[in-house]
Amino acid sequence: MATHPTEYAHPEALVETDWLEKHLKDDGIRVIESNEDILLYDTGHIPGAVHIDWRADLQDPVIRDYISPEKFARLCSRHAITPDTTCIFYGDKANWWACYALWAFRLFGHAKMKILNGGNSEICGDKLSRTEETIRQRDSRILR
Repeated sequence: MATHPTEYAHPEALVETDWLEKHLKDDGIRVIESNEDILLYDTGHIPGAVHIDWRADLQDPVIRDYISPEKFARLCSRHAITPDTTCIFYGDKANWWACYALWAFRLFGHAKMKILNGGNSEICGDKLSRTEETIRQRDSRILR
């Protein structure tokens, strides 16, 4: 635990933009953008990042609950996320919805997750390049 108010309780849960820039193309890394503003991803995002909508992708539209484990497995498969993938989450509103998405992944048993320190505010400050190009969704056919 942090002993000073300026220290993080769990610094191992964070990655900095310089680390991410060096590891963007590493096997086993998937960058995930999750925002309150669902249109924000299309205006520019980290190259290679996938968009996971906290509402449409993680919440069941009928029963006001999280999606089923089967739907979560399909979501992960669609984005080539396996249990061995380290997911780096970031988003708007100081990572508010990115942390929500991270928590939902944890709820479904995914263990390898980190948050980009600063979220969209870090990449908007030209610390990382942005693109409007979306990657073709992949289907890894991996069952969780």
